[in-house]
Amino acid sequence: NGKTRYDIEAIMDITKGLLNEVAFKIDCNNNGIDIGLNRDFYAGTTNTDQGQDVQNIKFPGGKEIIPKIKIQVKDVQYFMLVSKDEFSGPRQAELFIGYKVHWKKANTGQRFFRSLGGRGEELFRDFPILEGIRAERRGWALRKDFKELDADQPYKGMKFNNDNMFVYWDELRDLKDLFPQLEKLFG
Repeated sequence: NGKTRYDIEAIMDITKGLLNEVAFKIDCNNNGIDIGLNRDFYAGTTNTDQGQDVQNIKFPGGKEIIPKIKIQVKDVQYFMLVSKDEFSGPRQAELFIGYKVHWKKANTGQRFFRSLGGRGEELFRDFPILEGIRAERRGWALRKDFKELDADQPYKGMKFNNDNMFVYWDELRDLKDLFPQLEKLFG
């Protein structure tokens, strides 16, 4: 959003984004599908995956494919937001899958900052053992489902700093309808 962030804030934002991808991988596994997530880092300071979150997919029966379209797994609160630059640039995807991860980043960050002070690895004793994070299935969308949301244009009582493409969360397609179509969509 054009604001300065501390390194730890960026790390937590990236981690939260990766948690959405892990939630999708778990859902795929529960439907007999194994996906490989793209964890490569690319040149530049902002690109981590060139817009492709799913590297490969293996369907029941052993058929493995590399998706011909870009698939992005997004964190969705009330809106699935994609900046206009990313929506039409080289990172543009065709399929967007949304989850809402329930993880209190602020609490984690505050504990981290309080724990600093030359204590080395003992600072990790301040953190509870993480046994699970709840992820809520929000839905999925194709490019054609998105509408424009210009900066400072109010929609459903909210305004945003950047120009975005969006789908409101209750207008997303039901995630359970995605899994029977995955081979057709990914191929």
